[in-house]
Amino acid sequence: MGNIAASFDGVSVGSYPWFKPGQFGTAVVLTGLDKDKVDKAATQLEALVREGGHDAHRDLDNSTFT
Repeated sequence: MGNIAASFDGVSVGSYPWFKPGQFGTAVVLTGLDKDKVDKAATQLEALVREGGHDAHRDLDNSTFT
């Protein structure tokens, strides 16, 4: 994730692990003022996660762009 943040000036990356009985995961949040940069960073992150054999999806319901 550090490489992605370094590749996209103005995009911040945060990760938030979560745990439930019998389950665990990580929510990764990308923030920035440039929608195109955030979208490109998210696309790269999704590809990396999938290459690692894990599921990845975007929650655009929580997106805000101004």
